[in-house]
Amino acid sequence: MQAFEASQTSSDLSQPFTLHAEEEQRFLWLGILAKNATFTAKTAAILWFCSVKEAEVLLQRWVDQQILIEQQWSQSSLSPFQHIYQLPVSLQQVAYTGLLQQQLEAREAHGALVERYQALTHKRLWHTLEDDGYIHAHLTWHLQAADRCDEIHILLQEEAESGANGWYEACDRNGYTAFYCRDVDLAWQLAEEQYEQSPTQSIQLQCRYAMMTVAHHRVVRRLPAPLIGAFVHQQVWTPTQSITFFELIQDSQHEFEVLQSLIPALPTTYHPYILSVIQRQSHAAHQAQLLCLLAPLLEARLFPELLKIIRSLPADFYKAIVLREISAQIPTSLLDQTIAITQTLSPSDEMVAACGIVTRWPQTTSIYLNQLINRQTGEIEESVCSEFLVAIAPTISNAQKAQVLKVINSIDQPATRARLLIHLLPHHPGLLSVTFRTVCSIKDERSCAFALSKIVPYLSEVEIQLALNILEKFEDPLAYSTVLPPICEHQFAANITTKLLKIINTLPDELDRGQALGTLYPHFSPSVQSEVQGQISAFTNPTAKVLSICQLASTETSNLPTALHWLSQCQDSQIQFRAYWTLSQQRPKLLPAALTAACQITDIDAQILAFQQLAPLLTHEQIQHVLAIAQKVTSKDKQQRILEIVIPYCSPGLLLNIQALRSPHPKNQVYTSVLSTLKAQLTSSALKLSPWEARKRTLDSLNAMLPNDLLAQTLAATFEFTDKVDRAKSLSRLLPQIHPSQIDYSQWCKILHQLTALDYDTFLLNIPKLSPLMEYLARPEILHCTVQNMELIHRQWKH
Repeated sequence: MQAFEASQTSSDLSQPFTLHAEEEQRFLWLGILAKNATFTAKTAAILWFCSVKEAEVLLQRWVDQQILIEQQWSQSSLSPFQHIYQLPVSLQQVAYTGLLQQQLEAREAHGALVERYQALTHKRLWHTLEDDGYIHAHLTWHLQAADRCDEIHILLQEEAESGANGWYEACDRNGYTAFYCRDVDLAWQLAEEQYEQSPTQSIQLQCRYAMMTVAHHRVVRRLPAPLIGAFVHQQVWTPTQSITFFELIQDSQHEFEVLQSLIPALPTTYHPYILSVIQRQSHAAHQAQLLCLLAPLLEARLFPELLKIIRSLPADFYKAIVLREISAQIPTSLLDQTIAITQTLSPSDEMVAACGIVTRWPQTTSIYLNQLINRQTGEIEESVCSEFLVAIAPTISNAQKAQVLKVINSIDQPATRARLLIHLLPHHPGLLSVTFRTVCSIKDERSCAFALSKIVPYLSEVEIQLALNILEKFEDPLAYSTVLPPICEHQFAANITTKLLKIINTLPDELDRGQALGTLYPHFSPSVQSEVQGQISAFTNPTAKVLSICQLASTETSNLPTALHWLSQCQDSQIQFRAYWTLSQQRPKLLPAALTAACQITDIDAQILAFQQLAPLLTHEQIQHVLAIAQKVTSKDKQQRILEIVIPYCSPGLLLNIQALRSPHPKNQVYTSVLSTLKAQLTSSALKLSPWEARKRTLDSLNAMLPNDLLAQTLAATFEFTDKVDRAKSLSRLLPQIHPSQIDYSQWCKILHQLTALDYDTFLLNIPKLSPLMEYLARPEILHCTVQNMELIHRQWKH
């Protein structure tokens, strides 16, 4: 076999091989497959008219002879095919050439392959063809090569028994959605290329594929972003399927949210791709957040590329934030590059970045501390200065302490000075006196209480008494609840119990008083606990009594019967949930009761917060119950909030239930309205106008049009918008101001492609605006075709 002998120098074969006549013929038919494509024994069996088992035996022998390469399937557990094969490029060319030497033209060979597959369909409908691991990815390529492009348009119009688009349903069922989208793009391109030969057919097909694209985008938009990451994590989808889905997203916000969910779920082999996607994001804030999310998962070898993206961020603020957040992950070998980036930032932003750098590399503290001291007043924001001092607090030396205190003393706000001193206190106990004085000088009650709660462990008995004197003057109940628990845990607490109770009893609201008593209850002596129980039992406010007794019962079992008694008298579902949730922290058996109460909450926002607390602890059946509640929520936004809460805790089966729950239920008002408008235009265009009437209508319409030069400038500027949705919306607003004679065919093609970034209903509303352009570029019957297209797409994509 001369062809094989000629291939020896160009292939990777380690030894020659020979084939008998029948095997040679089978080998040649593999040449018709797409270059670099993978295939299965089922593919070979269809080409060779033999059984799959017979094909598998021969293919395995060729693998042993190194004629074929056996590929590893990254998600083998999800693949229906045991073995996947590939023909080396050099041998593929040998086989293809040999096949054509058998007096076959290329289009005839591709046509023969198409016929062999179509013979396996039901009623010659391609969507009924079983998956063989090859043909769904390459059918349209073979049809084009066989010079049967018209059949591509027929393929994409097929209707399944369900009424849905047949080819989309087949591709989606087998995980080949990417191939479907590529097929639509190819068909759209073929439609554009046939304009000169058949303008009406070309325009109507372009509009059909635009509507199909937008209809598919609606399917993409309906899935909550966290669901996509969960699909990958739970192996409902392969990573490749998730990337295919991601590439279909038009809306930048949804793209950002999906990428956030995918970053923790995708294997590290996808990180170079993720970096490239982050690079092309149009919003710097999105880029910054994604880089911070990716960095802890990134391999060291990819950090130079990450730093390159940081340098390209358009604002110093985002560069600084990212460097601060990811410094802990940056390899030490890149320290010089990292510092070099900070040196290009504004003084304030440089110090923001330094907060992370000094934490990662303490040896750089003196560099940035000197810069801070040497900067002019006002160059660095006070909040940034404070953040930096907090960052270096654990590492400053005694020699640097004087410099730091000088900076702290220059700050006006006592609360800020106190916060900084508190951070220094564990490392420099000698600062207690100045810290305590600073805290006591804070006027705002909550800020003062927060600062006191942090320094209580360091205070002496005398200073505790002084803190209580300050506390007695507080009027804000939240200030009490912040500072009282650490005081009760102090070693001198037993000496101040009476004073603490006196302070708490001055609170006018029983709810605030009950919360304070419940917080301190575990720290009291048994005799004081008995006194507290008596006070709470005497409450007249039912809500305060229920919540307070439940708080006591969560730490003292003897209070549980009383708590459950009062809880049974409560009719408020929100209060019931709060009480059962408190009890369930120590008694998990009460969690179902908490869930029951949460499901009965009528305020949807309060119910969502309750589900958020419960979600990590719920069983499979309990999550199903929450999903049933979500299904009844009328607000899609609030329904999505509930779904996003439970998605991380769902099994694969429940994830698929959520996908079904999010299936669109299209409202027909827009469709019906647009269809009526088109039919009215159709009737109007059918009227026979006199030349004078036609001329008058044209002149009237031109009065509202932009001049040609201004229109050209406006279109050019609009096409340059970076955000696809903004670009599409701007073009939508511009359409009524365009006279058909003002644009050419290439501009029409460009406008139609851009409009597919709109949501489905908005795109439909633009069809009547496009109809004058369509009539101008094609024949008047284009409106009939448009109506038919709308009815077809609505029927096939309403499911």
